Amino acid sequence: MKNAMASFLTPESLNKFSKEIGIPCVYSRDIAEVARAFGELQDARHLADYDVIDFEGKVGLPWALECVNKAGRVFEAWDRANSAEIARVFLASMILGNKWAK
Repeated sequence: MKNAMASFLTPESLNKFSKEIGIPCVYSRDIAEVARAFGELQDARHLADYDVIDFEGKVGLPWALECVNKAGRVFEAWDRANSAEIARVFLASMILGNKWAK
């Protein structure tokens, strides 16, 4: 899923993805924020689920609160972008993953 998210991070990566799937896409900063944070929050969830503490000692209340705040900002970004055509392409890419790029 992270590979699919990478296609939405920059105008250049989205343009390449758009050509690969044959669907015109318009870059959205909000969708890019959602895609970036999705991967970061997925990594944070894995860290919290499987590592009691990481080597830097950052797993704690301040770290957890920052993750919650980041998730809140992502929901706000999604609320701004979810009616755009690119949002539907973004959701489809999450479902289809790397299959579109093959």
